[in-house]
Amino acid sequence: MLKLIKMKQIIPIFTTLILSLIFSCQSSKIAGKEEIQSVKMSSYGGMMGMTGDFIIRKDSIIYEHKLLASPEKTVKKSKATSAEDWNDLIRGIDLEAFKNAKSGESQLPIDGIDTKLTIETNLGSYSVVNGSEKTFQTMIERMKRFIELE
Repeated sequence: MLKLIKMKQIIPIFTTLILSLIFSCQSSKIAGKEEIQSVKMSSYGGMMGMTGDFIIRKDSIIYEHKLLASPEKTVKKSKATSAEDWNDLIRGIDLEAFKNAKSGESQLPIDGIDTKLTIETNLGSYSVVNGSEKTFQTMIERMKRFIELE
């Protein structure tokens, strides 16, 4: 009987503790400043089944290009990102405008290539496919200068 009473007392305390931890983690996420963690440009489609990923993070740049019709021609490159380059990239990103940008029509039905930009932050991930807004086009131009990897 004594053990049953103690368990009844422990369960509400344990539940309160768990709920407090959950809500404190969520509130710190909301209260914190949104910071960009990575920027990714993906292109895919076409008659040869092309896929290309270009990811820029604070510490690294990764590029991978594949042709599904010719897997032996896969290209993978990476290098470190300088602090100057990273700061220059994220300084030029209008995150709120990007969040509001609209995706365009897919080019895949006509053997075209779609381009998807994804920005990952500490609070979420935002993507636009084939955007026509200035924000989307500006992001592509800013990322192009990183493409040449040694």
